[in-house]
Amino acid sequence: MGLTSLLTLIAFAFSVSDLLPRISYPIFIDNIFIMCYFFVLFVIMAVLIETYYDQNGYNERALKIHRYSRPVFLIGFLLATYFIALMSEL
Repeated sequence: MGLTSLLTLIAFAFSVSDLLPRISYPIFIDNIFIMCYFFVLFVIMAVLIETYYDQNGYNERALKIHRYSRPVFLIGFLLATYFIALMSEL
């Protein structure tokens, strides 16, 4: 799932970049894509850690990561998007 999300994000970034003018500085959509790359990377890392714990008998720890990572990633994503929107207004 994470790898598919990463490949989809890369394909979408390439298709959007063809529609935008060529400029030398990052714009709002560039910052959003960079943020999305990091969040997909963090999700892949969380899934790998969760899978490792689950396969090695640490089921409680894997379930805890699974339970808490969803709201943490959602709130982090929303806050990061809000921060990028604020910074692009300046």
